[in-house]
Amino acid sequence: MALVRGFLGLAAACRDFCVLVVFVLVVHPHRADGFSRGFFAPSKGVVIPPVAGICAASVIVHGYKCQEHEVTTQDGYILSLQRIPEGRVVRNDAGNKRQPVLIQHGVLVDGMTWFLNPPEQNLPMILADNGFDVWIANTRGTRFSRRHTALDSSIPVSLVSFTIVYLLIIISY
Repeated sequence: MALVRGFLGLAAACRDFCVLVVFVLVVHPHRADGFSRGFFAPSKGVVIPPVAGICAASVIVHGYKCQEHEVTTQDGYILSLQRIPEGRVVRNDAGNKRQPVLIQHGVLVDGMTWFLNPPEQNLPMILADNGFDVWIANTRGTRFSRRHTALDSSIPVSLVSFTIVYLLIIISY
């Protein structure tokens, strides 16, 4: 009997979680647009202003130095990287190299998600304040890494029609 009650409680929790996920995706579809294939594309004729880089939008405004970098992969994708070379308070360790840290976002989001909290509560800025050289990476297909040297990024399928197997084949380690 206790097992049945435990199972029913778990089922109710799963149901509540699924309702929350559906609510977020329906009410705020732009939040889940990190790796979208154009499902939430605007109507024709609507002009979307260019997205400011992560540095301008979320790092420099808090008093940190930040640099935008681009890396072109072997297969032509242009990925964006952001670098926070030091914290708000410059440490007097000029002779020592700062240890680099690469931070990668999760699935269906981009590097901006690291900066949703205030500076004292987000990992990149905490690391920078503690003497690390912080790099934030964005995977191909996210809003900061949609460009390609040859493919047309306005056709969403051209940038996302690859598989993990394809990546393993083309990337040389």
